[in-house]
Amino acid sequence: MDTFWDYIIYRHLRPRSIRKQTPISPVLLRVGLIFYLALSLSGAVLIADTVLHYTTSTIELDDVSRSAQLGESGRGLSEECLQLSRIDNSGYPCSRNIGLSASDPNAYLREQSEMFYLRHNTSQTSEIRLVPAQGSESTDVVLLIPKSSTLSPFVDYRASTIGITTSCEPITDKCQFGVWGANDAYSGFYCSPYFYGVLGKTAIIANDSTTTDDPDIPPLSSKISPNLQIAFFTDQDLEIPYNTRAYDLTTGKVNTSIPLLPDDELVNEVWVAIAGRVPTSALQADSELTGDPNFFMGPNLLLDSVIRCRYRSLDVEYTWFNGTVQNVQFQNSTNGTISELYHGYRTPTSVSGTNPTLLDILSQAAMQATTADFCRTWANLLSGEIMSVVGGVTTPRSNTIQQDRVPQLVVKIWVPSLVWLLFCCLMYPVAGLILTILAAQTSREHYIGAAVSRVSLHGFAEQGFADQHNDSVVETSTGEGTEDDTVRVGFGDDLRFKKWPMEARSATHVNTIGVD
Repeated sequence: MDTFWDYIIYRHLRPRSIRKQTPISPVLLRVGLIFYLALSLSGAVLIADTVLHYTTSTIELDDVSRSAQLGESGRGLSEECLQLSRIDNSGYPCSRNIGLSASDPNAYLREQSEMFYLRHNTSQTSEIRLVPAQGSESTDVVLLIPKSSTLSPFVDYRASTIGITTSCEPITDKCQFGVWGANDAYSGFYCSPYFYGVLGKTAIIANDSTTTDDPDIPPLSSKISPNLQIAFFTDQDLEIPYNTRAYDLTTGKVNTSIPLLPDDELVNEVWVAIAGRVPTSALQADSELTGDPNFFMGPNLLLDSVIRCRYRSLDVEYTWFNGTVQNVQFQNSTNGTISELYHGYRTPTSVSGTNPTLLDILSQAAMQATTADFCRTWANLLSGEIMSVVGGVTTPRSNTIQQDRVPQLVVKIWVPSLVWLLFCCLMYPVAGLILTILAAQTSREHYIGAAVSRVSLHGFAEQGFADQHNDSVVETSTGEGTEDDTVRVGFGDDLRFKKWPMEARSATHVNTIGVD
């Protein structure tokens, strides 16, 4: 590199007067020209390579192939559940299989445990996934899919499963709220002949612990806690209780003289009435619920409300692609078997007992800012609660179609930059070929010795100072004839063979060198 800079300074940066007095050897000029050519090619390649890198992008593509063997990522009711007769099971659905609990307690407990795991979304085999419902901005669908952590990220499939959708709306203004009791601590409401009660008051439970003698609780209504009451209906006016186990609507007890509701009369769309109370301290900051007319607020810092929900089961087809649920298509189930799995499961405790999940749903809904969000939270969490019961009695189903993906990285190149880089690279062999041809031609004409002499120190000195010393006399020089019409030249005591063509000698040599 130092030699290169010395040449640059010597060639271009010397004063003009000095450059005229000491011209540069033609051979040195040609060597420098070749060096400039190589430098230019290197710079062109560097620029082309830089442009190529800046204009090149990497695209991830997948090599897709149809799977030879289909997996089982779908979900459906188990064969045992489908074959169970509700009539033989005392009117209960398969989610509370009395015969299985007696014949195979471990199998029954596994189903109940799976319901618990799904309720907390900690199951090792399945999980509950919430997706938006097509054509509705306010309704979502809960799906039962395999545990996503067990699925390969490089396998996509389409499968069928079970879906639950729920929608809720407030009806507080239709329920004739009023306060009574000590310090107006109780809120009484009356929505229909089969849904009325008192929020804040503990239920009076009968001696059998499964029914109630409380006059403030209608038959088939479940008083989960003093602040939560729930009941199931077949109509939106809450006037027809959903009675699948032949309960006496007067006493709330099972009446064997009343026939059980047959399977073909089960309804898929079930209406649920929910009355709840939350303290204002359980709301989020700046909540709009305190001033909303859909909530009743008495003299105490308590909010009471009644919402009406309806849930239904769906037959769903979905696509699992790249770790996400896509292209969800669903339709209503053809019968009420799946919807009854939750309603019938809750029937034994419909007039007594507690349900911490529903109490937690009430608390989470109260943390929303608006009534619309309050109702939507209730709906989605209730769908998850229903699906946890349904999912406990399901088994895998084969995928309808499946594909394997192999991720690949593909480089996208700007063609002009690639062409320019290839062109610059091709100039190297072209330049090398030209120089090789010139070297071969020089060799055939016996100019190798002369060329070597010219690029030596003495040759450069002779050529560089020839024109400015025409009148000077070389101190010592000798010449000796050669067979190929060239001369041997030496300066001073340093005599070296310099094979120059005779016609290339300078005037100085003509005057000072003898030729035989």
